[in-house]
Amino acid sequence: MPDLTPKEAIKPLNYMLCLDDIRNNDNYCDAINTAINCLRKIASSEYAPVVHAHWEYDKNGIDWGLGAYLCSNCHTRNNNLPADTKINPLAFAGSHYCPQCGAIMDGEPCEKE
Repeated sequence: MPDLTPKEAIKPLNYMLCLDDIRNNDNYCDAINTAINCLRKIASSEYAPVVHAHWEYDKNGIDWGLGAYLCSNCHTRNNNLPADTKINPLAFAGSHYCPQCGAIMDGEPCEKE
């Protein structure tokens, strides 16, 4: 089967809905309609690609030499993370995504220098 764009893949699915065997089975109709709706959203760029990143420690990230954790994707400082785990080691729970760019933080923070 040739590679189809999401928009091109909708057309054969619409034809499938016209088949008697498909029309007479609610499960098939629901599955095909769900696929068509998903493909329409993908074709309209409603879904953004998933970005993966990790927290990087920057010792100059905050004044007074406290340091901060920055997103490896957009380099935005996460103010929800503590400046230094030596000050409050229990406070660093780690955020699961960057509040600025939305990257999923599934990597480990880099070691401090």
